[in-house]
Order: sequence, then C-alpha cells, then structure tokens
Amino acid sequence: MEGFLHAVSSVTIILLLTATGYFCAARGWMGPQAKAFIGKFTLSVAIPCMSVYGLTNNLTRDLLVQSGSFLLVPLLGTVVITILSLLVGRLLKLPRKKLGVFMMMCSVSNAIFVGLAMCTELFGDTCTPYVMLYYLINTSFVQLLFLSLVRWSGESRGFDLKMLQKFLTTPAVIAVFVGLALVWFEVKLPSLVMSYCRYMNNLVTPLALLLTGYIIHDIGLKNVRLDRDLGIAMIFRFLLAPMLSVALCRAFGVTGLAHDVLIVETAMPVVTQTVVAAAEYGADEEFAAQGARVVLGARSVQKLQLIAGEIRSQGGQAAYCGVDVTNVDECRRLIETAVNEFGGIDVLVCNAGLSMRAIFDDVDLGVLHRLMDVNFWGTVNCCKFALPYLQRSRGSIVGISSVAGLHGLPGRTGYSASKYAMTGFLETLRIENLKKGLHVMIACPGFTASNVRFSALTADGSAQGETPRNEAKMMTSAEVARIVARGVLKRKRLCLMESEGRATHFVKKFAPGFLDRMFYLVMSKEPDSPLK
Repeated sequence: MEGFLHAVSSVTIILLLTATGYFCAARGWMGPQAKAFIGKFTLSVAIPCMSVYGLTNNLTRDLLVQSGSFLLVPLLGTVVITILSLLVGRLLKLPRKKLGVFMMMCSVSNAIFVGLAMCTELFGDTCTPYVMLYYLINTSFVQLLFLSLVRWSGESRGFDLKMLQKFLTTPAVIAVFVGLALVWFEVKLPSLVMSYCRYMNNLVTPLALLLTGYIIHDIGLKNVRLDRDLGIAMIFRFLLAPMLSVALCRAFGVTGLAHDVLIVETAMPVVTQTVVAAAEYGADEEFAAQGARVVLGARSVQKLQLIAGEIRSQGGQAAYCGVDVTNVDECRRLIETAVNEFGGIDVLVCNAGLSMRAIFDDVDLGVLHRLMDVNFWGTVNCCKFALPYLQRSRGSIVGISSVAGLHGLPGRTGYSASKYAMTGFLETLRIENLKKGLHVMIACPGFTASNVRFSALTADGSAQGETPRNEAKMMTSAEVARIVARGVLKRKRLCLMESEGRATHFVKKFAPGFLDRMFYLVMSKEPDSPLK
C-alpha cells in the first residue's frame, strides 16, 4: 500500500509540474524564446551535469561490468518493436511519407524529459546510471536508425553521417561517456565540481516538465486527435514495449532497480525529436504533431501579410506570394516561392474559387469563361508546376470542389461546369500517378460562410454583392479547413463534408431524376431566384 501511495504521489507531482508549464504558456509568461532557452539549457548544461553526477555517485566499476545484460534489453527490445511496427505499418498500407514516423513513434521513448523525471520521483537519484545507460542505447544510438527512417519518409534519402556526428557530439552523450570513463578509471572529481553538478541535477526534472507542459500547450489540446494510426502507435508504446521489456528482463536475469527502470522507460511517450525530425526531413509532421509550414497565395497581398503575420505570431512558419491563378507565370512564381522557402511541397490546396447566379438563358458567355479560368484553369496551372515536387514527396493535391461538381446545380451552370471539369482533371491526375504515390483528394464542402457568394457573378458579369442564403446556418471556413486537414492525413479520395452532400451523392446513384426535381425545388425557393 505504501508503494502504491508513493507512486500516486510521484505521478501527481509530475502532472502538477507539467500543468505549471502549460499554465505559464497559456498566460504568455513562457514564449518561444523561453522555450528555446529552457530546452538548450536543460539539454546542454543541466542533463550533462546530472549524467556526470549520477554516474560517478551511484555507479561502480564492478556494477558497470555487470551491466552488459541490462544493455541488451533495450537494444533487443527496440529491434523487435521496430520489426513489428514495420510489419504493422505495411499491413495498414501506410504511405512512405508516414511509415518512418510511425515506426519511430512505436519504438523510441522519451527517456530524458519524461522518463528521467518519472524514474527520479519513483526511485530516487540512484536510478540515474540506469536511466542514462538506457538513454544511450534507445534514445541515442538506436535513434540514429529511426532518424534515417524519418529521412526516408520525407524528401531526403539514406543515412546521413552528419546525424551520427551530431549525436556523438551532443553534450548529453559526451557527458555519459565522460561519466562512464570516470567510473571505469575510478577518478574522483573535486567536491566543488560535484556540488555544482548536484545543483544542476536538481534542476533537470522541473525544467524538463515545465518544457513538456509548454509543448502540450503549443500543440493545443483541441488539436490532439486519436486516429487509427496514432492509436496503434500508443498500443506499441504503452503496452507491447513494456510487456516485451518484462519478458527480456526475465530472460537475461535483470532484476531490482535496473528491472524497474527498464519497465518505466519503455512505457514512456514518444521522444519529441520525432516531431523535429519529421519537419526537418519533410516527413508527415502533421501526423507527428499537428504542425505545418504554410505558403499562402491570393490576389490581395495585404490580406496575405496579415494572415502570415498571425501564423508567425503563434509560432508557426508562413510565407506568401501575390498570385492571380489565371496567370500562368504567377502560378509558377507561387510554387517557386514555396520551394525556395521550405525546400519542397507536401500538400497543394487548390482553393481559388468564383461563383455565379444566373440561368444559362440569360448569362453572358464571358461569365462562364471567367469561372472556367479561375476554378478549372487555376487548378491546372498550380498543379502543373507543383507536380514534380509532389511526386518527389509522395504528397497530396486537394481540390476544393463542391456538391455542384457532382450534380448539376440550377442557376449555377458555369460554376457546376468548372467544378465538374476540376473533378475530371484531378481524378485523371490520380490515375496517371497511381505508381508514383501521389494522393489526390476532391473536397466537397456544403454551403460555406465565405466571401465567394458576395463576389458571385450575375448574368452580366457584375458582382452579386449580397447572398440570398442565411450565412448563420452554413459551415464556417475553419470547419472546412479542419475537415480537409483530416482528409489529407487519412489520404481520402472524396471528402463530402455535410450530410446533405453525402445524401445527394448516394441518391444520385439510384434516383437521379428524383434528385433533379429536388435540386430544382430547393434552388427555386431562394430569394430572387432566377428560376421561373
């Protein structure tokens, strides 16, 4: 009972410290600069001092010699989990863009920022040598393999020797080797140095947990969604890995404190380096941490500046380029901006749109040409220049279409025609790139509260200026964006966003004539409907 209460108390302290970091971030007391400072200070100063102090103070030469079996457990355990996650990833048919990140999430634990804090609270400072030895195997050397996998998932290829150099020269890894050398040669450091290291040792847990709280706030609790792939990764991380560690400890005779540390460490969440690596190497960082680097394109440069500034103020990365999608050269410049800023393209969202409201009897043909230029040719122009980069990254093309692109919408002949053309173009593009891993999704929102209806063209080509529909009952642009983002992650073919749209798509297969009459009835009841 006493042990149980101690465990509960330790976990509570960890949660409180993490919540404190979250609170500080929420109040604006801890911003990106503070986050960067705490991270660098902890990794470069506090943890190295802790390593030297913990190893020299709690480890002997004889105990080090006997730790061979201990090191085999995380090594073999990580290899087995890696193979299993690869097989499961193949079974789930995960795209290469996601597979490496998925495997890393399944196999590599957060040994320092969360694991060390947990073990220290549960077992005291005597656990430090085992934590650092585990870190050396699972989170340092074995992690090199997974960073290669993440590079392979992105735009980069192969093993990068710079990654090996980077890890071998990190202060935390150097400190472990220094500490082990001091233990092996039985060198005693001056009391002043040990006192300094002890003070740094005491800072590691609170700083690491404060930083963890900040990261949770930075990601946003509302953005954390449990999908199939993340759920399976959590089963690997919190269930299969600890169970395998228990079995390996029994097989190699690892008992006592070493056994307890191994079980706790293998049950820790994924290392945060997954997120960093996914972004750096062009892998699926959305899957890893719901983040993105954005390039904005539209005619209004002033609005683009405001939106990009807002994204940057929240810690995001954004660039922009003024573009009229009907202009081929400007579309080329937009794509070049994205490549120059971020090195490639993962997702292209074709969202430029123009609507109309007039029956074909009355409409000027120039109106239909304008709609085709924006809605269809704008998509074609951007896809043409982005396609090589999207093929390289096995990325996604999203065409923001409409239910009007699946069934004729009376009073919107040009709009329906342009969306049908977009749909046909994108479906053909998908088939042509079946062997290249390109994902193409056609997104069909319902009526959405946006400026597209206010700028809709009338019969003579003038702007409508007002909408006949109730904006309050429509989808918001933010809702559409969230659904599109989830659709990209799941690599959907067709994304119908409202029950009405899904019902329309279903009914058309069995009763197209009935659907014609229903569309006519609904659209004829609009205020000032052009339908007689």
